[in-house]
Amino acid sequence: MHRILVVEDDPAIGCALEDDLRLEGYSVELVTDGESAIVRARADRFDLILLDVMLPKKDASMYAASCVGPASTRASLC
Repeated sequence: MHRILVVEDDPAIGCALEDDLRLEGYSVELVTDGESAIVRARADRFDLILLDVMLPKKDASMYAASCVGPASTRASLC
C-alpha cells in the first residue's frame, strides 16, 4: 500500500484529502504544520508528500529547502 503524508493546516481540507485518499486505498497520515512534516518525513518513509504552500511554523519553501526524507519521496505543492 502506498503511503502519503498530507501536510495541511486547514482542518476541513486536511480531513477531506485524508478521507478521499483512504477511500482510494492509500495509507494516509495528516499533519498540520511544516515542523511536524519535517519530523515525520525524517522518521518514516512516504511514497508521496502533499504539501500545502502556506503553513504555520515552516512554509513549503522552508520545507523544500531542508530537503528531508528519502530522495525517492516526491513532494507536491498544493
